[in-house]
Amino acid sequence: MNKPHRKAIPTLLLIFFVCLDSWGQPTAHELYNQGKYSEAIEILEKEGLNTAAQYYNAANSLFRLGKQGKALSYYEKANVLSPQNEDILYNLNLTKNLLTQTGGLPIELSIWKKTVIPLSQTYLLEFLLILFACSTGILAWMIIRYQRQVLRKPLAVCFLVLCLLTTTTVALLGTARNTEMAAIISDRAVVRSGPSESFRELMSLPAGSKIELKKASRDGWTQVQFASGSLGWLAQKDFLPL
Repeated sequence: MNKPHRKAIPTLLLIFFVCLDSWGQPTAHELYNQGKYSEAIEILEKEGLNTAAQYYNAANSLFRLGKQGKALSYYEKANVLSPQNEDILYNLNLTKNLLTQTGGLPIELSIWKKTVIPLSQTYLLEFLLILFACSTGILAWMIIRYQRQVLRKPLAVCFLVLCLLTTTTVALLGTARNTEMAAIISDRAVVRSGPSESFRELMSLPAGSKIELKKASRDGWTQVQFASGSLGWLAQKDFLPL
């Protein structure tokens, strides 16, 4: 008969007491229902925010604590992960309208260079691209087929217009797909002239602001672009990629 391993007994006891301790801890949902919103957020962030439900629950707790800016950023992330969820969309719009009315949220177009096309509108651009491309091909066939000069000129003009529209749609679709967005989660995110706190402060953004990121990153900082075309740098700890 094999004797039990003595080293296994302390290990099993340790596992038992860890499990016993975890069994006694309330869940984030229970803490939220008890009005303990800070504790609920602490548990959610400790477990790790990965799903739409986790970001949504954390946003609800932040909203209850009066941190509507950061709550909006979490709602934005939850909406990206689950764009068809009506509860997320409702709270997102509610929080955004509240911050806009109170002046807590800046107008995006007054700060950033490009108008960001929502993902839902890229399907419309794809449809228009197919429509314009097919129409251009039909006109090209008609120009070749019809030899009468009276018809060729207006068809050529329409052909050039459709070519221009097709090119513009391709450019817009490329911009929409390649745009990387983020939302500010710090109460005050400082945009600087370089990738360090030693650089000059250009401006500050409140929590909840949506920003467009550039490709350049260095030492925990990411580059952003202003409406004037000038560049700035933002600490990565201050924003949540969407």
